[in-house]
Amino acid sequence: MYGFLEREGHYFPVPLSESLPRLKPPYSDQIFYHAQLDWLTEYSQDKPWFWSETRPDIVVGFAPNHSAYSLAASLGIYFSLWRAINGKDSVVPFPGNSNSWKAKFNEAGSDMMAKQTIFLSLHPEICGKGGAFNIASNPKWESWETKWPKQCAYFGLKGGPPDANKKEVRTYINENMYTWRHIEREHGLRTDIAGSELTIPGFEILHLDLADFDRQYDLSKIYDAGFDEKYETMQTWGTTWNRMRMARMIP
Repeated sequence: MYGFLEREGHYFPVPLSESLPRLKPPYSDQIFYHAQLDWLTEYSQDKPWFWSETRPDIVVGFAPNHSAYSLAASLGIYFSLWRAINGKDSVVPFPGNSNSWKAKFNEAGSDMMAKQTIFLSLHPEICGKGGAFNIASNPKWESWETKWPKQCAYFGLKGGPPDANKKEVRTYINENMYTWRHIEREHGLRTDIAGSELTIPGFEILHLDLADFDRQYDLSKIYDAGFDEKYETMQTWGTTWNRMRMARMIP
């Protein structure tokens, strides 16, 4: 909704708020959300029901049948492999660039997204016919610089900034698939996750490398409306990885 890769001349000021205009053509023409919203706005005019539009950034959550686009799954495998190969307490360089390391953003955990969506659905007076709401786990933005050490610690590792030895996530997983197969056998893990044909190749680069600009959200609208829950980084990521462990996706 606010633009991503095509930023030149279209980059909105941060924090990003729901009142910002749509992207300019031709980029807006490539976003199917606009056509959906326009249709729903017209269709709902004479209907008795209300609806709202929610806008998350990166979504973090557990999918029991895997997902084509799960950074949590990719990183869970990546960290587990790193520990098996490099040992406990080893340093994991951030697999992106120095700009993405510092870039500000608000992630959206699936549990929090569900709570916020339910909250809006129970308050039609707030939503109207298509009220737009930014949603995220916490109104306070973070960057990978603060998240990465916490995520690494979950796997008994130490997080470091990007360096010359950093390895792109999917490349690292593919290069060490033999080791991962051994981990699967040792821990009785599912064999249809790490090398799944469902996974979109290289999507991790989008989040960890190409998203190298500030894009933090203004979340005042939903919190001013009465929503008051917040999740910290590891409430989102740790809960997701706990579920992956229970589902035998990671050791």
